[in-house]
Amino acid sequence: MEVTASTIAGAQAEQKLRELADTQVSLRRLAMLIVRGEPPEAVFVAVTKEALRQFGRGSASVIRYELDGTTTLLAHAGTMGPHVRVGKRWAGHPPTGLTAAVLRSGRPARTDDYHDIPGGEPYLCEGLRSAAAMPIYVKDRLWGMIAVGERTQPG
Repeated sequence: MEVTASTIAGAQAEQKLRELADTQVSLRRLAMLIVRGEPPEAVFVAVTKEALRQFGRGSASVIRYELDGTTTLLAHAGTMGPHVRVGKRWAGHPPTGLTAAVLRSGRPARTDDYHDIPGGEPYLCEGLRSAAAMPIYVKDRLWGMIAVGERTQPG
């Protein structure tokens, strides 16, 4: 029994090291874009791709909060729906969804099931069930958020 527990613990430790190494590679790729002076749009696209690769199985988006109360979708990776329009302002996000929650609180937020969110239908049609978002601060001001969505069916 001890050999089995030791083997499992070793395999788990090895998996954690692989995940850590993969995260470091992702961060290095992003840092290199910034060091090379790539335009912000290219960095946002790379960030969404890396976030999707690391954390999601559906979609990832970088969203900026505008001073007029709208938002702009700066980059998106993964599943798509008619509401996904990169570079366009968006005023119709659900009032109880992630975009509004992060804007209201300035803190991370999550939606466990878009069936429970009034206005969540576009996300369900996109094939998403749940999502989590982290605020992005620039010079101590809430600038936007990054969100990662999870599909209803893993795969």
